Amino acid sequence: MEVKIYIETSWTAPHASCGVGLWLVEAGEQKAQRRGFVRLMDATKEQAQLRTLTAALDILIRPCSVQIIMSDPVIGALNAGWPWQWRESDWKKKSGEEVKNRGDWESLLCGMDPHKFTGLHKEEHPKKEAMMLQICDELKKWKGEVINTTFYVEKEETWK
Repeated sequence: MEVKIYIETSWTAPHASCGVGLWLVEAGEQKAQRRGFVRLMDATKEQAQLRTLTAALDILIRPCSVQIIMSDPVIGALNAGWPWQWRESDWKKKSGEEVKNRGDWESLLCGMDPHKFTGLHKEEHPKKEAMMLQICDELKKWKGEVINTTFYVEKEETWK
């Protein structure tokens, strides 16, 4: 099955803050859609993107052909192949420095392993405006309630 995953978050700066990530998964010829939210306290933009993308991949129960559409910083690292290099070098950068957010990167790579990735895109997309409005609505509902790394899925069934 061919799948597109769109990721947007409320983070605009790299420093840690509270916010919401939204994932939208579009699948098959009929472009069936599922979406969910990740609510995080005291997280960076990179952590938010990693956890939101991992949550989106978690709903795929069979290997798929996947395109990911999101902004930096995560997509840049994926396109450069760094996470796989880090995993091979025991999560150390070429400089010998430890990779930040190792646990999140490990979870993401675990979720990516069964799938074939046909595109990792850093681009604006036609769904961005609607997704950002949904994030704003979710932030208003949330009102600072402490829910860490919990995501909401509209439907309970998983695609076959």
